Amino acid sequence: MLKPMPTGIPTKVEGDLRLEEEFGFYYCTIETPDNLDDRIKNIPVLPYREYKEGVTLYPTGKWNGWYFSEELKDAQLNYGYKIIIHKGYRFTPNTGIFDKYVYYYYNLKNNSDTTISSIAKSLLNNLYGRFGMKRDKFITKIVDKRE
Repeated sequence: MLKPMPTGIPTKVEGDLRLEEEFGFYYCTIETPDNLDDRIKNIPVLPYREYKEGVTLYPTGKWNGWYFSEELKDAQLNYGYKIIIHKGYRFTPNTGIFDKYVYYYYNLKNNSDTTISSIAKSLLNNLYGRFGMKRDKFITKIVDKRE
């Protein structure tokens, strides 16, 4: 939450895009290296969501998908992934959005008793998780046989 965040109105981009110059969300062709680095014990680092089955996979080989540029840069620079960007949405990187919040609760978590520390940790985790939540929720209701 302390790293640059995508902000502003996105710009749709296509064509010859260089990952090093991009910041946003991109549709790419991704290929894992033949031998993944020993530091990650041959476990792939980029997830792929299989929507039909509803599972998240960490594939090897070659596939297409939408990813955040900073995840792609890490996979390319540190683990040898080959990435070709086809299209995407470029954003303005902005820093400092959550700095005060994160530093306050991080210090509270590290310097408090167990109860306050647990609450501060939960608030930090909930902030991060909030951005990954689905907007559409399942509705469960009890119905009679006619319905």
